[in-house]
Amino acid sequence: MTIIARSLAPYLPDALIFSILSRLPSKSAIRCKSVCKAWHAMISDCHFVNHHLELSKAACQSMLVLPLSYCRAAAHEGLVSFWMDFYTSGAGNVAAELIYSEHIPQGIGRCAQPVHCDGLILVPTLRQEYIVCNPATREFVTLPKGSHNHNEKHHRIGFGFDPSSDRYKVARFFYQPKKDGTSETICRFEVLTLGTHEWRQTVDPPYPLMGVTPAHVRGAIYWMVNLPCVGEHPNVFIRFDLSNEEFTLTPCPPCERTEPTYFIELEGQLCCACFTKKRFIETRDLVEIWICNQTEPPTWTRRCTIPISKDWIVPYPTGGFKLPKVMFWEKDLLLVCDYKAYRFCVQTGQIKEVAGALKNRQYYDPRNNSYTMFLGKDVDFYIANYAESLV
Repeated sequence: MTIIARSLAPYLPDALIFSILSRLPSKSAIRCKSVCKAWHAMISDCHFVNHHLELSKAACQSMLVLPLSYCRAAAHEGLVSFWMDFYTSGAGNVAAELIYSEHIPQGIGRCAQPVHCDGLILVPTLRQEYIVCNPATREFVTLPKGSHNHNEKHHRIGFGFDPSSDRYKVARFFYQPKKDGTSETICRFEVLTLGTHEWRQTVDPPYPLMGVTPAHVRGAIYWMVNLPCVGEHPNVFIRFDLSNEEFTLTPCPPCERTEPTYFIELEGQLCCACFTKKRFIETRDLVEIWICNQTEPPTWTRRCTIPISKDWIVPYPTGGFKLPKVMFWEKDLLLVCDYKAYRFCVQTGQIKEVAGALKNRQYYDPRNNSYTMFLGKDVDFYIANYAESLV
């Protein structure tokens, strides 16, 4: 009798498999769910999802680009878009690559600045529509509309993670008329927990809030005060704790020739971009980046000062001007001015234009191996820092 020796398949400990799979890109990790039930259970486990997210954050984050082409449709008021395309772009990439595309049959209105948290992208529109998407897992959810806002000029939304409940929350403010019969309004606040379909009203913020995109840092969302509605400058930011859903005050940076304009988040730290005050803008334009120290009470440290060219300030047809958007890109700063972008090296202080940053850039579609460019006046480009995840 002939005995045939069969070699056993090599054994890999679960810890090693966990370590290998958690380092895969999200798309590859999702595919690995189909290998066997054990891998499906491992990759679906919240411990794996959280570990994969931490590794993704530690790696060099990419830039998410959302170009939206608008058109006029008979059934809609104003401009609408029927497609939402998400592209990623690394620091050295010539072309941005499409990672997810979603058709929206009903159309959406013109968008405001998207916000990012743990691989989830929240896209608000000026018509107070809210869409949450994970481009890596291709999950796409439209949230219910909140309470009507009677001051559409001031409309922004916050998005963050509540560590006490292990849930993601969406927060927004809105203005309602006072009940005294006057034309004055009062600032209200409400929260929606992802996975539910109901907005819950909280206590009112201590000051009326401004339509500036807030920042989520360590379980809290930071907002700016609507100064024209206050009178005397309180010189504070409003901090909303996602765990107890209460407000506290955080002092503003001690800047003199500049004023807080909007927030930036860097590796779990709250940063603030402060632009030249209007009365100094004719002498020299600059932006200061301040970092909030996690002390009690919070203090601020000026990290760098960036000179700004007059060409980077875009005037509005109705008056006023649009300042460059400042965001961190790896260890440098990216200043986005309309359709152009400039990279500022914090260490050397050098500024270089990013060739083909937005409008003149090629956008690659891997589905048909083709490149496209977004042209025309009814195209808006939105960018955000992005770390893919399985959340």
